[in-house]
This record gives sequence, C-alpha cells and structure tokens, in this order.
Amino acid sequence: MIVKTTGAEIASVSAHRTYMHATSESSPDGYQPVVVERTRRLIDAQLQAKGYVLTENGELVVRISTGGRSLESPQNQSSYAGPQSTLAGDSSTVAGGSSSPAARPSDLAIEGALVIDILERGSKKQLVHGLASDLLRAGNVSDEQLAEAVTQILAPVPTSAR
Repeated sequence: MIVKTTGAEIASVSAHRTYMHATSESSPDGYQPVVVERTRRLIDAQLQAKGYVLTENGELVVRISTGGRSLESPQNQSSYAGPQSTLAGDSSTVAGGSSSPAARPSDLAIEGALVIDILERGSKKQLVHGLASDLLRAGNVSDEQLAEAVTQILAPVPTSAR
C-alpha cells in the first residue's frame, strides 16, 4: 500500500472541534456507496478518538473520493518496473512500460485509490489531502486494506485542542 498525506496547514486542524461529511448531489460513475459508508465509519472512529465531534454543521468538512484503474499484472511482465496502466484497445503500456501486446482481461489487476480531504468549512481552505492506493483482490477492497488506508492517511492529523 502506498499512502501520502500532505497539507501545509495540517497543524491548524487542531484549532477545530467539529466536523461533517461532504455530500454530493449526484453520484459519479463507479460510485460504491458501501465502500464510502465503511470509509465514513472508519474516519469517524479515528477523528472521534482524537477529540473531534461529528455534527450537522461542522467547522471542518471531510470529503471522500474513491476510484480504481486496471493495471497489467506484474507476473505477466518480463521486467516489471512498477504499475503499468493499460488502455482498452491499446497495444502498449503507459507510464514508461515497454511495448507489448495489450493485456488480456485475465492479466489485469485493479488498483484502488482512496482520497480523504479535510477542508475548513468557512474558508474552504484544504488543510489535509491524503491518498492511499493498493492492489485489490478480485477487484474488491478488503476491510483490512480500508482500515489501514484510513489509519495511515489520518495519522498526521493532530488531536483537537478544543
């Protein structure tokens, strides 16, 4: 699993006490409400353990995004040099891979991604941006993968000072 959390103002999160979850008016393609709901519960547990309180009009807004992409499976590459994104109908790999016939569907793996952003509601300033990505077995994220991703993304978030 690869995890990266950034934000020039992560420390300023501690000046807040309450948070809310962002909601969208329409669901994007590939939206998986079960994964998003599991992620929300994990985020709630992490933030509440740090003294933050979930409210309807929180000072902070937590935004969750998920996605995935097909990757050529490492065992099917003669010299694996990291994840290789394949495009349907393309005869080569992208991201620096060597030219080779397009991967068969059975040769593809799915890389899932989770993004958690924490914004200050009043100013709309992004305080935290966290990204986790990992290969998914059978195209599904496991409870363990999701829990590890949320824990690692939110690890730098300080305890609420209020």
